[in-house]
Amino acid sequence: MIAQPTRALVARQRGRLLLLLLAAVAATFAFALARHLQGNGGTPAGAVAVPSSPELEDTYGIRLSRLNLTADGGLVDLRFTILDPDRAAPVLGHHGQVRIMLRDQSTKRILDTRTMTPGDADFASGAGYFVLFRNAAGTIQHGHRVDVIVGDVWVKGLRAL
Repeated sequence: MIAQPTRALVARQRGRLLLLLLAAVAATFAFALARHLQGNGGTPAGAVAVPSSPELEDTYGIRLSRLNLTADGGLVDLRFTILDPDRAAPVLGHHGQVRIMLRDQSTKRILDTRTMTPGDADFASGAGYFVLFRNAAGTIQHGHRVDVIVGDVWVKGLRAL
């Protein structure tokens, strides 16, 4: 006579199978993600490398991180990280003496703003901030290459996302 498994035993076996299945799915996902990142040089899909500028970092204590179109293309959002609040002070706030401008490489048109910068505050080293530009007449379009001009420093070739 063959013994029938108890309900508790069947439930434990199903629980173990479910855990094994979840572990296999998680391992497959982790492997696929690692392969994907490896194929993109460690950069997630859709992300675009931003040109580095030691001159901008040394002079103004900021590092650019991203350039996005937002508000249905009506605004351009420039993201950056403050490396040194003291060096960044002339660029930031409503009373900054150094302007940040964007120059579309294809049209040579320049966007300049002073009114939509981060407000006057205690800026923190390592923190991310943004500047918004009114995208007059749709000057900058998705995929355009854009130069960022901060005082006498030019960072060339950011791609607008």
